[in-house]
Amino acid sequence: MHVSLDPSRFHAALFDVDGTLADSLHMILQGLADAVEFFDGFRPAATDLMKTIGTPLVMQHPLFAQRHLAEDELRERVAYTISRYRHHVHLERWFEPAIEALRAFQRSGRPVALVTSRNDEELQWFLERFPARDAIAATVCASDVARPKPAPDPALLACEKLGVKPADAVFVGDSTHDAHCALAAGCAFAAVAYGAALPHELASAPHDAWFETPEALRDWTNGLLAERHATI
Repeated sequence: MHVSLDPSRFHAALFDVDGTLADSLHMILQGLADAVEFFDGFRPAATDLMKTIGTPLVMQHPLFAQRHLAEDELRERVAYTISRYRHHVHLERWFEPAIEALRAFQRSGRPVALVTSRNDEELQWFLERFPARDAIAATVCASDVARPKPAPDPALLACEKLGVKPADAVFVGDSTHDAHCALAAGCAFAAVAYGAALPHELASAPHDAWFETPEALRDWTNGLLAERHATI
């Protein structure tokens, strides 16, 4: 772990979902591979699937189809992929200490937003089972913006929803898409290296803090609750 910023300086926190709060990689890899095999007749290697992780399904499917997909084709593929995610949801696990970190921000009076490349249907399904749904003040998904991550739009919209300036928010994420989204929006970025990204690729992206494990992320936020108790 290396840290160069104090979490107490921020007024809000933005959290990525997959690879940051949820260990959903195996669910996603299996579900997406099922869909590509169903529609395109081949099952892509995990290494090829990994290269697309962190981008919306509407951007992933044309890469594997290797052709333009009409809107109705995209909708069909997305719906089928989500059905396969549901089939493989038993593979999903929670990064419990990371969820504790999220709650530390919320309990210290700092609102939290989820910022994800999932679409609205995927996000609502996620929230149905997310154990810290009650701690979330706002959400932004790929359906909410014209330009998803790595563009700044998701982070900017999240800050707008929370009523904070981007400079007063920290974005916690596991991908280079998260890093560049945060940088372009003007947010600080806390990189978590336990997610789907290759560590050397994530390390090459701009970041203000680095956490090797969910436990390290949780420990970073411990002072937020101590600060709150000291003011009561």
